[in-house]
This record gives sequence, C-alpha cells and structure tokens, in this order.
Amino acid sequence: MIKMIPVRCFTCNKILGHYFFDQKSISNNPEQFFNENNINRYCCRKIIINHVDIFVNYEKKKILLFTL
Repeated sequence: MIKMIPVRCFTCNKILGHYFFDQKSISNNPEQFFNENNINRYCCRKIIINHVDIFVNYEKKKILLFTL
C-alpha cells in the first residue's frame, strides 16, 4: 500500500520521513520516542503526532460504500 507521509516539517524544514516507519513506538510512548530520536522542536512533534493516513481512511469508506 502506498502511504502519503510528510517528508519534511512544514515550519523548520527538518527531514522527518524516516520516522514514520516506526509507528508502534510512536503510539505507545511518544515522549520517549521523541527524546530517543532527538526531536525537540514542537513543530516537528506536531507533524508526527497529527499525521493521518489518508489512504487507510479512504479504503474504509470505500468498503462501507460497497456494503450498503
């Protein structure tokens, strides 16, 4: 499946794309994940925390439309 993830922070332009492959550790303990990976800026933390996978949501809606 293709995922559309933000590659860079929109505010400070720091590269963030490689952090999105470790979703389990982000969701389990985000503060520890940010400290281990040296993500100190609030703008970068916001981008990682608030990312929503568009394709997963689209597929769920498509399945619901075909079942109705």
